Amino acid sequence: MSGPPKKREQHRTFPGEQEISRFELLRVLDGDDAWLRELEESIFCQCPAASKRLIAYRVFVNDLHDVVMRGLCSGCNTIAARYVDTGEDPEKVKRIKAVLKERKGR
Repeated sequence: MSGPPKKREQHRTFPGEQEISRFELLRVLDGDDAWLRELEESIFCQCPAASKRLIAYRVFVNDLHDVVMRGLCSGCNTIAARYVDTGEDPEKVKRIKAVLKERKGR
């Protein structure tokens, strides 16, 4: 019997996703740095590390106005991600649209 399936080595990207900066993500989260740290520390990774967090990550917004954080797990240094359902919150959607509009104007 073989072990678990091998973990991908690269993140998948999807059409329509737009990258934003960590600073812009903080704007979307209304400056809630504690929540951002919590998101960074609650990631999906199957490694056995007791303590892990998302490091060296990039932030994307998809067509549902949800946030996708893709980076590396600090415990095993392989890919890890965090998906945040921001598209369900009208205030966050409003801030996301403002960020994307400003980026488009650059």
